[in-house]
Amino acid sequence: MNKTEQAALAALPWTSAAQSGDAVYAQFSPELGFISITGAMPFIETRKLSAAQIPASDLWSATTSENLAQFLMVNPALRAAYLNTAKLARFSLAGEPAKAAITQISTVLSGVEAANFAIFTALTLAETSGKKTLLVDADPQNQYVFPMLPLTEIPKILTENLQKPSTFRADLGQCLVKLTKNLSYLNLHASSLRPFDETEFAAIIAHLETDFENIVVYSGKAVNSWLSQNAQINYAVCENSFVSERTALLRHENGFHTVLIKKTRDKYMPSLSEEFSQKVPLEFWLEAGSLKGLKNFIQHLNAADQIVLGGKEALKRHLHCYTGIDLYVRYANKEDEDLETMVKSLQKKLRAYYPSTAFFSARSIYRHIGNLSPQSLTTILEIGDTPQLVSLVESDELRSAAIFPSGILPALQHDGVRIAAAGARALTRMKKISARGGFRNIFSAPRQPMHKPWALGAIMEQLQG
Repeated sequence: MNKTEQAALAALPWTSAAQSGDAVYAQFSPELGFISITGAMPFIETRKLSAAQIPASDLWSATTSENLAQFLMVNPALRAAYLNTAKLARFSLAGEPAKAAITQISTVLSGVEAANFAIFTALTLAETSGKKTLLVDADPQNQYVFPMLPLTEIPKILTENLQKPSTFRADLGQCLVKLTKNLSYLNLHASSLRPFDETEFAAIIAHLETDFENIVVYSGKAVNSWLSQNAQINYAVCENSFVSERTALLRHENGFHTVLIKKTRDKYMPSLSEEFSQKVPLEFWLEAGSLKGLKNFIQHLNAADQIVLGGKEALKRHLHCYTGIDLYVRYANKEDEDLETMVKSLQKKLRAYYPSTAFFSARSIYRHIGNLSPQSLTTILEIGDTPQLVSLVESDELRSAAIFPSGILPALQHDGVRIAAAGARALTRMKKISARGGFRNIFSAPRQPMHKPWALGAIMEQLQG
């Protein structure tokens, strides 16, 4: 759990009295937060505790199993990790809840490119997976998505059509619009009415998960912390600049995987071409051969259920990510060169800065990394206290931050949030939280050894996954 989820768990109606019926018992600490839990765990075949097995009330707090189940239902990323842990521990699942792959499309740019990308992503997932998919327009200010859709009339908006809690599901159903066999559309907010807050938004997504297997949410420029931390992938449309990339990353700082999508004419990079600035028929997004690379990229990210740190072999359903020296050799296209010779050459090109704030000057590092070609790669960055998968980093500053650890290069700081390369602790943490992003396992490819490394090589060698 992250800190927000721990606080929400602690806010459940806990009591020191023993509970009748199905109950769970937990320990909390003011310093450590959540410590442990036992009892009739939801969605898992566990035995109800007998009176003799109920923990001492002065050490444990109790609540009903139903309360914990409802808590898990409105926290999809935590629920995925919970169920994955239960499976790995060989528990039998009972009444496993329906779950959907949640994808967010956000933007720091004005215009329709991100809205069209949301349509393209939803269509790609619906047609290639054959699963029921929902495109949700959750931008509370700018209605960019439905004007790009081939609709004969303006769709009903959920905030305008809710009648009363007892008819919620019927009201929700009337707002759903069928686009294709597997794809539906829902407009969530009217700009003239109060938008749903994050608690209400989470409850709506929980309802939608029972009917759809893929949920693609277009959030525009709005910040939704709950959505960022529960989406398996956050696609962030931004400019090809450090400030724009940083803004996109910080918007999703509590997320698991952020993919930075840019506007570019480079057909070899997964990016937004000129077509995304126009209104086109739905069939165009499915048939355009020029978009095959972007479509394959989205399919690969959506299908991947295992992470590999390092490695060269392109395996299906595996997402390869690179850190430190592994990431550098791929940006430099030097996979087949001698590692020690390459690192010594790199060290000679950087201007020494020690004993100030770092071993080398940031300017010399940025200049060198800026000469390397951008590639479609995924790395791990520490965003604040959380390690996060980040794909398609192109700015010199963020690529450098992903390659060089703190001490070699000063960590990036903005609005009190630190962005830095993944250290050993972050890699350990990533292995623990990978199930939050829908991954079953995380593996490490063999390390690239150095026999007589210089100072820079010795440090970077230790940061291999």
